[in-house]
Order: sequence, then structure tokens, then C-alpha cells
Amino acid sequence: MAKGKRRGGRRHKRTTASAADASGEGELPEGSEGEVEDQGEDAISLSGRAPATCSARKPEKAIKRRRDEDSESPAAVHEDALVDPEASPVVPSDGGCLKVDKQKSKGKRSVDGYVEYLTHIKEVIDQRAFKSDEEWQTFVAATAEEVGSKTPLVLTDQRCSKVVEKIIGLLAGFLSSSGASRREQQKQNIHAFLLLLRKLSGSAGQLAVHANGSHVLQTLFGALPCVLDAERRLREEGDEEAAQSVEDLTLYSLHAIESEQGGWISLMTHSCGSHVFRAVVRAAAGIYSLPSVDELGRRKPRKRRQETAETLPDTSLAGDGTGGSNGTRGTGAQRFPSPPSLQALLQRIAKSVAAAVSANPYSLLFDVYASPALQLLLHVTASAPQFEKAKTRLLAAIFRLDSPEATRRSEMMQLADALVDSPTGSRALEVAALMLAPEPFELFFSSWLLKRVNHLAQGRFGNFMLQKLLTSTLLQPAHVRQLVGAVDFSACVAARTPAVLWRLSEACRRVRTSQADFAKRLFAAFDLHNPKNLPFAWFSLLALARPEGLSPSLCFFAQQEKAGDEGEQKPHSLRHLSDMVTPTGVSIVLSLLRFPPAAIQPLVGGFKKFVRILKRTSVSVRQWRGKDCPPLWDERCETTRPSQSTRGAGFHSHAAVPPALLSLATDAQGSRLLEGLVKAAASASHSSGRGEKESESSRNVLFPPQAVQQLLKAFCGNYAQAALHPTGGFVVTTFYDAATVTPRGNRAFPF
Repeated sequence: MAKGKRRGGRRHKRTTASAADASGEGELPEGSEGEVEDQGEDAISLSGRAPATCSARKPEKAIKRRRDEDSESPAAVHEDALVDPEASPVVPSDGGCLKVDKQKSKGKRSVDGYVEYLTHIKEVIDQRAFKSDEEWQTFVAATAEEVGSKTPLVLTDQRCSKVVEKIIGLLAGFLSSSGASRREQQKQNIHAFLLLLRKLSGSAGQLAVHANGSHVLQTLFGALPCVLDAERRLREEGDEEAAQSVEDLTLYSLHAIESEQGGWISLMTHSCGSHVFRAVVRAAAGIYSLPSVDELGRRKPRKRRQETAETLPDTSLAGDGTGGSNGTRGTGAQRFPSPPSLQALLQRIAKSVAAAVSANPYSLLFDVYASPALQLLLHVTASAPQFEKAKTRLLAAIFRLDSPEATRRSEMMQLADALVDSPTGSRALEVAALMLAPEPFELFFSSWLLKRVNHLAQGRFGNFMLQKLLTSTLLQPAHVRQLVGAVDFSACVAARTPAVLWRLSEACRRVRTSQADFAKRLFAAFDLHNPKNLPFAWFSLLALARPEGLSPSLCFFAQQEKAGDEGEQKPHSLRHLSDMVTPTGVSIVLSLLRFPPAAIQPLVGGFKKFVRILKRTSVSVRQWRGKDCPPLWDERCETTRPSQSTRGAGFHSHAAVPPALLSLATDAQGSRLLEGLVKAAASASHSSGRGEKESESSRNVLFPPQAVQQLLKAFCGNYAQAALHPTGGFVVTTFYDAATVTPRGNRAFPF
């Protein structure tokens, strides 16, 4: 019985071996056995360590004949199947595990050889130690051809695929820089790119949804516009050597992706296929926007997808790039002529996406992967007139303009209400609303936007959409007047969305309407019409807080108007400069300074008190005592009023905390404020100082003529320190330009 078992085991082992030999004629996880051994031998020999075990696996003539057949036969692309290197096939019995382990060890040894080889290639690319650009381009093209013969292995490995992306980016950089390469070099680069494309075209459908291969496809399709343009120029010059053009292989690859993945809708909703879809859309429109070679191959950690928006960079005509002949720097976004076949493909993609949105608007618009792809598709179709029909079809599907007249408004409002509260849907709605024609936008504005304006202004996502709409040229004066009357200013400040008010003020100034109404409602929201709050007008708007909510340090000097020696009073200091200045508050104040002076009287009347308080206020400095000790706040004022005994000696300084004016001058937001208000005040001061006749503009000056000089004198003692600061130097330059010119021709500019 035991003997029979042994015989059965031997018979089973022989059967398994024969079956494995028979299956070896087809496809293995890493290609055929001879191909794997040959690839491993090439990679290890190129890396400088060729072991004796890989010396003579196949005759050299057979290897050469196989490569020639692959390069001559276009159908050979089907023979390179893409299989996960780590996947193990199912074997009929335990005896087949030896064969599988042998195959896996060979595949692992081959991949390790490629990793070492491509790591060395990456070091050479980073060093760029070549005597001439011709040698540099020859090296990159030869490397691309060598890598192209091992495509199924190098594209699925994370380390290898990153180097392949850099090689593709270098080839595209050589071809995109106009006049940088000779004809022979361009032909060499196109041939290397064509070899890479031919080798991966058969497995493009599987690569599109692979974690590593999808990034290589994204880079490859991103480089297509400049490669197609270079090939077109060579053909116009009479070069017909290529049996298969880049355009033909591209269409074949795109057809394989579409057929194997079940259409473009399925691809754009896939986690890996979404960025391949976006690269195809850019390539079909002729937009070349690859980053620099240093950035290619990096898997940068992104924010959550629902917090990112897909945009289209500003494009220039082909040939205006700044990449240079070495192709290592990004050339920016360029637009190349797109072939009619790719334009027709983009039309079909837009049509299928519009049909999917029209059939179920709650699918693609809310998908975290499809929404950025749809945003890019809208941008691309709006960037060229030949895609106007596709853009109109997409907008009609999003805003339900193709619905029956009876239900059009209700469907639009229902879908918009759902989109504006969605992180991904609000992005898509924001992009689509800015592309509407005047008539559809009027319907959208009256039916939904005006009724939901406060929900948008105070919403988490809706306020960003409203800000975008306020900067659009679609808004007419009638729209702005309605929005000024409908927005709740106090609620926006309470909801911490004051940027909506800043955008609304810019819209009022741009269309020149409702400026007085806007300023009146804004001052009422902060209770600045009350006469006792007039000294707090500037600080309240800058800090975006009502007067009772301001820092006690700012209220001290404004409330205490007592007789006596001010030098004996202890000056207050701010703990943080943000207690007085906020970025949005500075933007609102600078926008109000461009309004008519009659509309902003609280700012005009409170300017002197604002300068006086700034002169007497300082900002505290944190001093760290140790690792485990809390910090100390140094609140000593740097510039103090002298006592009666030293009144003739002027001010004296302590090397302590800086005054508020110096802190503002050296702060990014504070410097914006000082420069803006000095320029506004200097325009009125210079017009009155030249002795011109009184006119309508001179009667409506923003500040009194001596207001700017008061600010310059208040800054006295800080000019030298501010001039040496990177930010404060611009403030000092602005102050110098605004200084009064004396009769002797000198500037009254105190240092």
C-alpha cells in the first residue's frame, strides 16, 4: 500500500511537471520563463553585478529573434500580460509548489535587479553630469528604449514606476522646448516614446486601475500633446519612417482602457482611474501641463479629495515654454494643436458624462473621485470654442435645463440645495455656475441664489461658492443691489465668514453701485453709528469685533481722556497682534478706503484717534524660560513719554517690546494696512499741497492734508529698524514717497 502511494505520488509529480511545462508555453506572472530569465540577466548586468547563474539561459540568437518579432509585429502587445508579481497561481497539488516557488524567486530576483538598475538611473538623472545636451538626450532615449523592453515588470513596482515617470517627463521636456533639439535628436526621442507606448498599449486597460501603473499612464498621457506635435512637424518635413504613429497607438490604448473598464464613467469613479481620466481629458484638448522632473514620481500627500478642487492652469501657446533644452524644468501649461481624432474622443466623453448626469444627477456630482474629473471636464470644454457644444450639454445636465418646463425650477432648486451642503457637490456647482450663459444664470440667480443667499453666506461650503460668484463678471449692478439688501451682515460676522462681506464690497466698487448702502449696513453691524464708538471704528473693522469685544489695551487710551501727566499712566500692551489686525479685516478696510469719503465718515472721523492709540500701544513679547516652564510676557513699552525732569531730552528707548506701529510695519497684514492707508491719504495731501483750485475731487478728500504727516511723525524712531526688515522696508519706501516736499526741495522725512 505504501508502495502504491509512492507510485501515485511519482505519477502525480510527473503529471504536474508536464502540465507546468505545457502551461509554460503561454503566459507566466512575469512573462515566459525564458523572458523572465533574460530580463533578469539584462537588469543585473546593467547594474554591474551579473551572477554566473544567469549567464547562459537562452541562446543569444533566440533572444534577438524574439525582440525583433516584438518590435516588428504590432500585435505583439497582446503577449505581454500584466499580472501582479506577488500573486501566486493556483496549483493542482503540493508538488507544483516547487515550480511556483522557483518562478516567484526568479521574478523577485528580476525585480530586484530592475530596482538596482533604475536606482542608479535615478542618481544619474539627479546629477545630470553630462558635457552636452546631445549626450544627455541620447542617454535618456537609450534608457527609455531599454526600459521599454521590460515594461510589465517596471510599471507595477512602486520604486521602478517612479523612475519611469521621470524618464517620460524628460522625453516630453526635450520635445516641448522649441528649437532646443536637432531633427535627429527629436526623432530619437519620439522613437523611444513610441517604444514605451507600444509595449504598454496592450496592458493599458489593467494599468489604468493599478496603484502604480496608473501614475505612469497619467504621466504618459500628460506628455502626449508635445509628442504628437513634434511628430506632426517631422511628418510635415517629409519623415515617414514610423510604421505606427503615436496617434494610432494612443487611440488603440484608449480603446483598450474604455473596453476593459466598462466605459469612461466607470473609470472616472475609480480611485486610481480617476487621475488617468483627467490626464486623457487634458491630452485630448492638447493641454500639456507636466510638472518638473524633480516633482514627477512623488506621491505627495494630498488633502481630502472633498477639500480640493480641480482647476485648469493658465495655458500659453506652444513654443512659449521656459523649460530649456535639458528638459528638467517644467515648461508650464502649454496648448498644442490637438488631432481631430482626439477632439472627437473628447466630444464622446463629454456626451457620455452628460448623459450619466442627466440620468442620475446624484451619482457623479457627489462622488469624491468623479467630481474633480467633472470639474476638469468643464474647464477644458470651456477653454476652447470647438468644445462649446459639449460644455452646453454638461451645464444643461447639471442645472436640469433639459427637464420639462413645468418641473425645471423645482428640480434645479432641489439639486442645488443638496449640492451646496456637500463638500464635493459644492465644488462642482461652484465651477458650473460661473460658466452659465446670461439667460440661464438669470434663471439660476432668481430661482435659487437670491433665496438662499444667507444660507450660502453662513454655510461651511456655500460661502466659498458665493465668494466665487461675487468675483464673476456675470453679476450685473441689479444683482449686486439685491445681494447688498439681502445679506445679513451681523450673521456673517457671527458665523466667521466675513470674507463674503469683503467680496461683496469689491463687487460694489467694481460695478459702482450701492457703495453707500453697503457701508451703512456694515457700520450698523458693528454699532459704529453710535458717537461714543467713533474712536473704535478702525479697530473694530480691523479686528472684526464690536467695540465691547475689543482688547482692553485698545480701549484704555480711547476711554481715558483725563487731565494730568500721561507719562505716569502705565501703557497697555497687546498680547497678540491678531487681537488688533485680521487678514479679512485689513482687506475690508482697504476696500472701504476706495469708497466715496461721504460713505465712510466713521473711518474719516476716527483716523486721528486711530493714529494716537497706535502711537501709545505696544505688543508684548514672549520670553521662554526653559523647556518645562511657561513663557513670560514682557509688557514693557519700548518708547515711553519722558518725565518732567527729562522733558527736554526727548524720548528714551528700552530694548524691550516693539511699539504697535513697528509691529504693524513688519507684519504681512499690518504692512498692507499701512501702505494702503498712506497711499490713500497721500493722494489727498499732495493734491491740496500743490495749491490747485478747489474742485469736486478736492472737496471730497479722504483725509485732511496733514493726516499723512501725523502718521509719519508717529512712526518716528522706528524708521531705521523697519528699513532693515524684509517687509518693513516696503513700508518705509511708501512713507518716503508720501513725505511732504519742503520749499527747499527736500523731503520732510524724519529718521
